[in-house]
Amino acid sequence: MHDFFYENGITIYPGKLDDRNTFRVANIGQITDYDIKKFITLLEQYLTKLEGG
Repeated sequence: MHDFFYENGITIYPGKLDDRNTFRVANIGQITDYDIKKFITLLEQYLTKLEGG
């Protein structure tokens, strides 16, 4: 997931829960509606790919 997002211009970081596979989303600087929509679109694409769709 990290590599997929990074290749598309978004960096995600591992979460802080030791016993669960999680990720964190944060921003440094200004974030726009476009940034949020891009993240959601990429997340949908990634999850669809995982499902085999």
